[in-house]
Order: sequence, then C-alpha cells, then structure tokens
Amino acid sequence: MIWLGALYLIASNIQAGWLYVVIALFLMVVAISMVFPLVMVRGIDIVAELPRYTERGAATSGSIVIRNNSRRRRVMIRIEPSGEGFSLEPAGLFFAVLEPGSERAAPVRFVSGRRGRCGPRAFVLSCGAPLGIFVHRKRIMSHAETLVYPRLVRISGRDLLKEYGLHDPGPVPRPLATRDPYHYTLREYSPGDSLRDIHWKLTARIGAPVVRVRERKITGRALVRIDNLKSNWPAGNEELFENMLERGLSAVHALLFDFGYTVTITGTAAAAVTVQSEAEWERVLEWFALVDLQTGVIESTYGQRRVTSSADVSMDFGATDSLHMANKEERDIMG
Repeated sequence: MIWLGALYLIASNIQAGWLYVVIALFLMVVAISMVFPLVMVRGIDIVAELPRYTERGAATSGSIVIRNNSRRRRVMIRIEPSGEGFSLEPAGLFFAVLEPGSERAAPVRFVSGRRGRCGPRAFVLSCGAPLGIFVHRKRIMSHAETLVYPRLVRISGRDLLKEYGLHDPGPVPRPLATRDPYHYTLREYSPGDSLRDIHWKLTARIGAPVVRVRERKITGRALVRIDNLKSNWPAGNEELFENMLERGLSAVHALLFDFGYTVTITGTAAAAVTVQSEAEWERVLEWFALVDLQTGVIESTYGQRRVTSSADVSMDFGATDSLHMANKEERDIMG
C-alpha cells in the first residue's frame, strides 16, 4: 500500500507522472517474478521410496515424499527427476500448496530404461510463480535406487526350452524321491501374502501371523551359461547382449518354477550362483541385474568360480544365440 501511495503522489504532482507509474509497476512485477520463485524452493526436502527390484522398461509403482521444513507456505512447486535412464509417468509432479511443516506423499509410476542399479540420482525442484516470467530451479540429490533386472521374455517356459532342443527336461528320476514335491519353511507374515499360505495353528499358538514358504524339492539339475566376455561380442552390440540376458533369465525362470530344477548360473567372466528353490529367486534377479560385459575374469561374492557338479540340462547363451534370435525375429516380422 505504501508503494502504491508513493506512485499516486508521483502521478498527481509530476507532469509525466503516469509514465513513471507504468514503468514502476513493470519493474515491480519483474522484481516479484524474480524473488518469489527463489523463496518458494527454499526449505523443501524430497525423499523417493522405490521397490527393491524392478523389471527393465516396465512401469513400476513407487512414491515421492515432499517435506516443507520452512515456517512459510510454499506454492506452485514442480518436481522432476534428473537421472539418466529413470523417468516418471507422468513426467513430473505438481503441488499447488504446501503448508508449513507439512509432509505429503504422492504415488508415482516410474520406468527404468537401463539395467543395474538405477534411481533418480537427483530431483529438480522448480517454481515459476506468480506469472511464469522467470523460473528458478533447485537440484536436490537423492540416494534412492532400485535393482533393475532384464525383462522376462513373454513366452511359456516349455516353448522357450523347445527352441534350445529341450522338449521336456524333467523331472529326472531320483533315488529316495517322495510323492509330495513340496516342502516349506516358516516366516513372519508380510503384506500381500496369500491367506492360503498362513499356518493357522502356529498363528493361533504364538499370537502372530506366520506363513508357509513352499519350496520345491530337487527334481533335476540345470546349468545355464552366460557369455559376458567382451572379446566374444561384436563392437556396438550392447542391445544384443541385453536380449540374450532376457532369454537367459526366462530360461532360468522356466527351469526353476515350471520344472523344479536346481539351477546353476555361471558366466564366462563372472562367478557362478546356484539356486535350489523358488524362495531364492531374488538371487537370480540380482545376478542378472549386475552382470555386465567384462574384459577378463573378475572376482565376485556370489559363490564358486567353477561349476563342478554334473547337470542334467545345460544351456548356453552368447553372441551366436543373440544373433540367431535377432535374425529369427526379423524373419518372423517379414513373414
């Protein structure tokens, strides 16, 4: 009001006063448009909550929590991720009003375009209020990440194995085999577990929900080899390597879940990992998420370096396999 009163006195007592009023109003609008966004992005913190595992290229649910740590209201705030290979659906979040000391959580859908450890790395906080003439951006670092594993090939397990000459891999007869192919372990109930898996007698005894984790007994042994030695791959064919990993992961899934095999996964430049039940599936996802093309053999924490146990089924995935599948897909499209 004091500013407007001073402008009125100038306009009333100076011959060219109204010209000064218009110029002053314009300068006032410019000043507010520069200072207001700068103030609005102060005192704001952003935390992202992502699932532990994510499929490459698939839209996955997560959440973003924004906190207003200041004593003033914040308005017209937009949030966008700045990390490569990580995008939100839709592209960003918009908050019209954030009350002082408040915290708001917004569900989001995100897509990870690359395999491995992936996350937003940082968020860009921006405000263009009140007129949008100037926009101030602030970068807020984020330590949230998810482990991105290859896509599972959308094909049934038996059909995938037939392409490699395994028309029906199992089960293999074993001595001391029992008719019941399942046994189970017990653990605490987690949200999302099926009610059919709850151990009701034990739950009533201890007063807390307990579920059965069903595991298949060994019906056969399979060996899956992944060629990740860089010298065996043509230059510039990283996408072929990713396609090979997708088929390899799908083959392991079929052997483990469809046929109850114990599967050993090994690489030409990576240590082997053996999974004996469906409960160890996360170890498979981690192995395929972190394996990469290497110039030589490297040490790893997964387990044994060489596979010494005999296998009833052996499958190899490498550059030749990927090139063959690429040509097959091209022929299918043309046909």
